[in-house]
Amino acid sequence: MQFSKMFVLNMGMLITIAYLASVFYKYVVIRTSSRVKQISSVLVLIFAGWISTVFGFQLTEKWSLIFVMYL
Repeated sequence: MQFSKMFVLNMGMLITIAYLASVFYKYVVIRTSSRVKQISSVLVLIFAGWISTVFGFQLTEKWSLIFVMYL
């Protein structure tokens, strides 16, 4: 798939997820305690990191070697 098509697809997903998160926050999260908000934010960040590694760009061996060398 071309990078331009992947970019448009990713932007569409980003806008959709941002809208759904906004609606979820407006009707659900605002009514919970601060402790639940803290725990859920940590869980959401862990889940988002896992999702980004699973569905992120698949780089070739050449590019992954370059990224490993900089770490």
